[in-house]
Amino acid sequence: MQFIRAGRARRFASLARSAAHHPELPPCAEAVPGLVAVNWWGVFMPAGTPKAVTEKFHTDLVKAIQDAEVKKKFADLGVEAVYNTPEQFVAFIKSEMAKYAKLIREAGIKVE
Repeated sequence: MQFIRAGRARRFASLARSAAHHPELPPCAEAVPGLVAVNWWGVFMPAGTPKAVTEKFHTDLVKAIQDAEVKKKFADLGVEAVYNTPEQFVAFIKSEMAKYAKLIREAGIKVE
């Protein structure tokens, strides 16, 4: 965002249309067909963490993300904080792994 604000870079697309963040920008897939650019953050917990602990943490995290000051901090960075359930996040991670595994295979990328 510092480069955009300084006029040294500009946005040409966004992940999705957003009334809150640059509503004039088209979604990536519309600006460059086939392009999917997703920047995400997630919180991971150790395998075997009791479900009650995971649920309590999730509840508290959602509450924090909904806080007006936290929303403003994210907005200042040019992002919109969103959240989903732990189960949805696991499904997302699995889909990301499958997507990039396919890309790596098709591109013939090898570890050096």
